[in-house]
Amino acid sequence: MRAVASRALGAGVEAILVNCTAAALTSTYVEALADLPVVIGAYANAGRPEEELGYLADWPGPAPTEAELGRRASRYAELAQTWISAGATLIGGCCGTFPEHLRALRAGRGR
Repeated sequence: MRAVASRALGAGVEAILVNCTAAALTSTYVEALADLPVVIGAYANAGRPEEELGYLADWPGPAPTEAELGRRASRYAELAQTWISAGATLIGGCCGTFPEHLRALRAGRGR
C-alpha cells in the first residue's frame, strides 16, 4: 500500500484514499500512509455480515430494522474515529453503508 502510494505521489496526486476495505481493517492501511505528505481518506465497506456494521441485500437473514441500522452506523462511525486518529481527513462509506452511516459520521456518533 505504501509503495503504491509513494509512486502515486511521484505522479502528482493530491490525495490517496483507502477504499472498499473492511471497516475493521481500514485503520491499518491509513496508518501505513499517515506520514506521507498528502491528504489521506478512508471509505470503507461494512465488512462481513457477522460484523454487523452495515447491510447488503444479498446477506443472509432479514434486513436490519431502522433502529438496528442506526446501531450499525454508530459502530461504523466508531471505527472511523480510528481512521481519523491515524490521519485520515476524507471519510465516507462504500459497499454496505447507507445514508445512516454518513449521518453518523457527520454527527460524530463514533466519538
